[in-house]
Amino acid sequence: MVRLMRSFYFVLALAFGPGAEAALYKWVDAEGNVSYSDKPPPEVNAEEVKQYDSGISAADSQQKLDEITDKADAQQKDRELKDDIAKQQTERDETIKKNCDIARKNKSLLETTARVTLKDEDGNDYFLEDDQREAKLADANAQVQRYCN
Repeated sequence: MVRLMRSFYFVLALAFGPGAEAALYKWVDAEGNVSYSDKPPPEVNAEEVKQYDSGISAADSQQKLDEITDKADAQQKDRELKDDIAKQQTERDETIKKNCDIARKNKSLLETTARVTLKDEDGNDYFLEDDQREAKLADANAQVQRYCN
């Protein structure tokens, strides 16, 4: 996109630059097509197209082109930054939703299951005592509050 904008402004600068001072002729050919050229064709009634000076020098045109290009580059960087931020926000929202689902499942498990088993560091199963279960339930409630609200 930026490359296209640069090309457009470059052509624009060339059109209004010093090379645009040559005469330009317009005529209609035998097939009815309007044609333009820097030399009138023989035996055709061609009219000279009036050209007006833009009042902008080549240096001013280049300066304007540079300013516009810099502005377009800055806008492109800003757009990319906003896209990155939006992507990160989407990923964060998905993670929070997953954490919410996990917290609700843990809470439900602790509230509905009579005997909850977990694994210790050695991989052995053990049952939660009532005080451990209440602590885990309080943690699960805190997680639900954190991720689901």
